[in-house]
Parts: sequence; structure tokens; C-alpha cells
Amino acid sequence: ADHGNTFRTRLGEYKRTPEDSSIRTPFLFQGPGFDESIMIEEIVSVIDLAPTLLDAAGVAVPSSMKGKSLLPLIHNASARAKWDSTAFIQISDSMCARALRTPDWCYCVFDPASTGADKPFSTHYTERTLYSVPGDPSELNNLIGRPEYKEIAATLRAELERRILAAGEPAATITPASFFEN
Repeated sequence: ADHGNTFRTRLGEYKRTPEDSSIRTPFLFQGPGFDESIMIEEIVSVIDLAPTLLDAAGVAVPSSMKGKSLLPLIHNASARAKWDSTAFIQISDSMCARALRTPDWCYCVFDPASTGADKPFSTHYTERTLYSVPGDPSELNNLIGRPEYKEIAATLRAELERRILAAGEPAATITPASFFEN
């Protein structure tokens, strides 16, 4: 299935936002190699789809692929415990933005000078949103810039900067939000 649809409830957009209502998709496998009936809670990404299908078909996954096979998650509880349950999200067209989704946080940055349609990436982003996923599952209470979340934002910022580089984009700086500071 395609990713979610927020019906223009987020930024006037249908589906180009980092919130769960936009990024979550049904992800089901059935057939040889997928004989178990389980639901996994780990965060996975569409980028993992091709490596999973190749692995299930017994074909070596090329080292050039950035995703990882999900088969270990299906068959091995210890693999689920070791899984990096985060997703790097690239948003374009409506805005040039990047986000990081973890089990606990949805963190998003954007380039306020870009619509997203004019360039595929930026080298300078500004913090836009921080949501507590378990504490605010509808992601309505933006925590970005609040002093009590400064350390969490700094940790997520550093990880997002690392993920931007790992995706093959140029190094980017992220300006911290300061909405609640004097």
C-alpha cells in the first residue's frame, strides 16, 4: 500500500509530513519463507522491502542496497531485540525536510528557504517539530524548542545529521529551535 493520507490535516498536505498518520503503511508478507503469523513492533522502512524479497528468494542482497532484510525479524526474537528501530525520512515536494522516527520520538527539520520542489536536499535545516510518540500518539503537541526537551533534541539532531550523511547527501547543519527561550 502507499503511505498514509492525512487528508490535509497536516501543513495543508495530504501525505508529505513526518507524522505517523502520513508515514505508516501496511506491510504484509505471505508466501514461501513467510509461514509464521506474527506482528512485529520494530520500525522498518520501505527501503527494506527489496532486500527482504531478494533474501526470501535466496538471492544475495547487493552491498549497494541501503535497506536490510526483514527476515531475521520474522524468525528470530534476538534479532528483533538488536534491530535499529529508527527510520530516516526524506520529505520533498511540499517542503525540503528530513525527519527521524524512533519508538519514542518523531523529530523533523526543514529548510525554510525551500519548497522542496526546487531542490532534493539542503545543507541547512531548522528544527520544526518534536513529538513524544507514546505520550502524544496523535502528535498534536509540538515540543520543539522547549528547554526541558533540549537534550533529547540535541541527541536526535546529531543522529539525524549522521543519517543525512549515510544517505549520501552532503553534510548539513541543523539550527536548534529556540521558541521558548529569552
